[in-house]
Amino acid sequence: MVVKLILSLVVFLFSDLVFADYEIKDNRVYLEGKEIRNDLISEELSSSLTFTNNTFQVSNNYNASFNTKTEANYIFDKISGRLKDIYKINYSPEYDIYYGYNLSFKNGIRFEDINSNYVDDLDSKFGVVDYDFNKTNSSLKVKLVTPISKINFFTKKNNVVYLFKSNADGEEWADFGYYECNIYDFKVNNETCNKIGIVNNKSYLYKHFGSLSKIYLIKGDKVSILDEKIDEHGEKWYFINYKGKKEINMWIKADSVDLN
Repeated sequence: MVVKLILSLVVFLFSDLVFADYEIKDNRVYLEGKEIRNDLISEELSSSLTFTNNTFQVSNNYNASFNTKTEANYIFDKISGRLKDIYKINYSPEYDIYYGYNLSFKNGIRFEDINSNYVDDLDSKFGVVDYDFNKTNSSLKVKLVTPISKINFFTKKNNVVYLFKSNADGEEWADFGYYECNIYDFKVNNETCNKIGIVNNKSYLYKHFGSLSKIYLIKGDKVSILDEKIDEHGEKWYFINYKGKKEINMWIKADSVDLN
C-alpha cells in the first residue's frame, strides 16, 4: 500500500514537472511565465481569451463580407496546450441564419505551433465555399457547399446553426456530417445537436419496424436523426424528427436519407 502511494506521488510530481498549465493574463497566453505569440491573436481579429478549469479559448470576431458576420473559436487543453475543437460560425443578418463547421481533434496541434497557414488549410478543406439563401412564403431555402459535401434543404427554424462536423485522429478525418444545433449569440448548445439528413425520394414512414403508415416525406425534405437501429434482418433505420405543418417523430429506412 505504501509502495503504491509513493509511486502515485512520483507520477503526480513528474507529470506536474512535464506539463505546466497555460495561463491567460491581459488577453495574452503564457507558459511557464513566458508569453506565447501566434497568428490566432491579433487586434485586427478582435481577439479575446477566456479560461475554464480544463481549457482556454481564443475567440476571433470579424466581418467575412459586407453581409456576413463570423466568429471563430479555438479551444485548447489547459495542461497540454493541444487543440481540442474549432468552431467557425457565420451569421447572415439578412436571412437570420447561422452556418459553419466544427472540427474536433483527438491529439491536436499545440497552441505555440499553430499559424495562419494551418488555419487557412483547414478552412480550405471544411469551410463553406458557396451558399445560397432564398426566402419563400413560409420557409427559407438553404444551400451550403463545402469542398467535400453539399446540402440543400428548407427550414422554418430560428436560433439554430447548421454545422458541418468532423473528427480528426492524426491525419485521418472521420464522422462527416451536417448537424442542427441550438445557438444563442454564437454560443452553440452541443447537447441539442442532431445530425440532419435529406430525404432522397418519396419515402413512407413507420410507427416502428414493419409497421408502415400512410405518412410519407418527399425528396428534399430535411429531417433530424434522433436515433438509429439495425433490425433483425440487418436493415438500418433512422428515428427522425420532421417539422412541417405538423411535427413528426417516426422511423424511416436509412437508405431513404442522405447524410452528406
